[in-house]
Amino acid sequence: MKERFAARVRASGKVYELLYGRKAMGRIWLARLFSRGNLRRNEKRLEEAAPSGLLTRQGAGALTDRLRFGISSMKRSGCEVMAAYNVLSARGRRPDLPSLISEFERKGASLGGFFGASPYAVADILREKGLSVRWHGRGEAADFDALLRASRLGVLSFWWGGKSLVIHTVMLDLGLKGEIRAWNFASDAPYTVFSTIEDMIKRRDIVPICLITAE
Repeated sequence: MKERFAARVRASGKVYELLYGRKAMGRIWLARLFSRGNLRRNEKRLEEAAPSGLLTRQGAGALTDRLRFGISSMKRSGCEVMAAYNVLSARGRRPDLPSLISEFERKGASLGGFFGASPYAVADILREKGLSVRWHGRGEAADFDALLRASRLGVLSFWWGGKSLVIHTVMLDLGLKGEIRAWNFASDAPYTVFSTIEDMIKRRDIVPICLITAE
């Protein structure tokens, strides 16, 4: 019953548009109220241990565990920020993490950051940072593997599980043997390996929303 209900809601697109659509990005005043205070707090908490590489392990004692995002925390709601940070780092444009969090709070937090951030904000912020960004909607899902292999780096947002109405966002890149690595797919490992995006969909019961390729 829950799976059928979740499938109908996701298919309608109304929940997505309400929480993550373009219009939702104009209703982010709540996260903006907390942005300045969060910036100071996050800067202070990273004084002793700044990121030295890709951000990994959302939760499970990760560096980002103690950082704030809007009315929430990076541990609970920071997957879009982490994916964007990792893409920028992989492209040699390592950003300042507290400032990047603040950008997402001001440009794309969903319901004060409680539901993370809009994938549209990921695309917009990567583009603003100088990357060539292309958005591929779920209508192109059959081509996601080819699109990712052409760019070698991307961000995938998806509905998480058959019964879930919560989205998750991860950076995707290619390993040495062409395997797909989904960074922060799970909280207990830096990345999870799949042979293809279709393999990811089938094995983990996810429903893709969009693929953002970044060059």
